Amino acid sequence: KKVALAPPLGQPLGALGLRGPAPLCVSAGDGGMSATAVREMITWQQAEEGLEGGVPFPEFLAEFVDRLPEDLLDIISTIEGEGKGTVWLVGGCVRDCLSGLQPWEVDMASTLLPERLLELFPRSIDTGSQFGTVTVRKGGVAVEVTTLRADGDYSDGRRPEAVTFGKSLKEDLLRRDFTINAMAVHVGRRLLFDPYGGQEDIAKGVLRAVGDAEARLREDGLRAMRAYRFIDGKLGERTPDAELAEALKLAPLLLKNVSLERVWAEFSKILQGPRAATVVERMAEDGVTQAIIHSRVALFSTGVRALRKLPTEELPLWWSNGEESGSAENSTAKTMRAEDVLSAPRPPLREQP
Repeated sequence: KKVALAPPLGQPLGALGLRGPAPLCVSAGDGGMSATAVREMITWQQAEEGLEGGVPFPEFLAEFVDRLPEDLLDIISTIEGEGKGTVWLVGGCVRDCLSGLQPWEVDMASTLLPERLLELFPRSIDTGSQFGTVTVRKGGVAVEVTTLRADGDYSDGRRPEAVTFGKSLKEDLLRRDFTINAMAVHVGRRLLFDPYGGQEDIAKGVLRAVGDAEARLREDGLRAMRAYRFIDGKLGERTPDAELAEALKLAPLLLKNVSLERVWAEFSKILQGPRAATVVERMAEDGVTQAIIHSRVALFSTGVRALRKLPTEELPLWWSNGEESGSAENSTAKTMRAEDVLSAPRPPLREQP
């Protein structure tokens, strides 16, 4: 599980001494490091080579960083101090901050290999070291840290055949799905790295793939469902650019390679968005809803019109932390909501007529 971040936990970075990058040189005996870890050590200059210098934090991002939990800041400090590596916040937390939202979880990318992370943090969980991912635990925090990497071919349309641990932050960001998710933040130096224009796309309300849109979707068919989910920007609708919009027409075909469980997990998230009706309509236009529920969804059907009229502020789908902001409700109402198909959508037991 990734850490839940609730403001105003944590304290300003200066109080923890996070003011700059990690030392640049290590010896084979430093910190009890394994020979492999030393051999694979990468300085932050090497990792950021090819990137134009990062830019100072925008306001929302600065406020978020200054409220990070102390345990998370200790993890960063250990990686860049004792571990002599470099670590960046990446993915959704950066996207949400720049969208004006409060992130509730954090993912990180690091120059350190999984074995070194497991050495530094004995309570860590090996959640996928073959793909570079370790869940680092400290105090009340558990956060996924993934080694910089470059993915091989996705021949099955679901996962890379091979993963090569890389040395480039730019290359690591290049493997990500959309520009809004391909940004990184260095906490100590208070710099934002955005080589593919994600911040500008957020400001313009544009959803754009990193690189070739069709190739990106073919790598992992589930990315098509993620694209539909990210159309709902919570604070505003995002419009796929022309290239991505055209690639999304392949979604019904691409989703055949993805398990129903993964598809429905994404679909349930789509139904939790305030613009669920708009997204479902677009999915219907592209033939995706028919591929999921095996029944054609007309754009002006009763179901879609009902979805548009749902009072989203009263549904559990849009409450913070699953709690209603208003008065307490009785157990009967809670039970009804728990059984609500929109709260926990399930695939049909058999093909629908």
